[in-house]
Amino acid sequence: MFKERLGDEQRASDRAVDIISSELRREVGIHNQSEIITTQRDKMMSNVKAAVTPKLLEFGIVVEDVRIKRADFPGEIADSVYSRMKAERQRKADKERAEGAEIDAQVRADADRKATIIIAAATRDSQIINGCGEAEATGIFAHALEQDPEFYSFQRSLESFKSILSSGTTVVMPVESFGKLFEEMRAGIDEATLVAPDSSVVKSRSSNDDDIGSKCAQVSAAWTLASELKIDQPDLTFIGLQQKEWEGPNLGCTEPSDGNQEITPGFEVEFSYSGSNYLVRSNQYGSLVKIC
Repeated sequence: MFKERLGDEQRASDRAVDIISSELRREVGIHNQSEIITTQRDKMMSNVKAAVTPKLLEFGIVVEDVRIKRADFPGEIADSVYSRMKAERQRKADKERAEGAEIDAQVRADADRKATIIIAAATRDSQIINGCGEAEATGIFAHALEQDPEFYSFQRSLESFKSILSSGTTVVMPVESFGKLFEEMRAGIDEATLVAPDSSVVKSRSSNDDDIGSKCAQVSAAWTLASELKIDQPDLTFIGLQQKEWEGPNLGCTEPSDGNQEITPGFEVEFSYSGSNYLVRSNQYGSLVKIC
């Protein structure tokens, strides 16, 4: 039919393009740029198709669909669009950077605060543990002194002679006077060091053992448990402790090999972390710690 009305296919195509372009320009003129580019494009194409279909049917041309292949804008409009797009992207980038900087500052502040707490706890507890070691050494020393105070006096005499008679020192005296000098120095050392009878030594050891030992046990148990759980020691919550005595050095975690082992005094310390409770056993001064 279009050949009868228009003559050939090329003239029919030109006529269809003219009609569709005219209607498309009219439709574009009643919409803004954002609607053309995004939300209203499908509706616009439907309107154009509905408008041109009856006109083209008069020439025997059936319209199947109408689409915009490319939308070009004048240079000044394109520059404006690109500037707005760039400004919007820059605004979003600045916002993301500001939020990132805020999070970074917060994370750093939390890390610094946590590090300060951990270092302070470690410094405090290292001093406590050092004191515990000295207390335990004093206890061992006092126990040894109870066993043989005369040998202790003799040993101190030898140490004094070693200090007095340093390398290159020459002493000239009769042989019979050397023993007398040794005895006089030994008596002086005994008086200076106040070697006490057995009963007073025992009293000196027991007066502060509970207080010192409980603190030693608490600190050593806390660091051992924190290492076992792979957490920071300040994250543990101390609940309490009880004095205990166990047969043998294993603190009751295993059965003793025989029934004649020495009794090991100590403490059972309880902590909580993340909703769970944990029991840790320690000897009297925290030098031996076990999690059974």
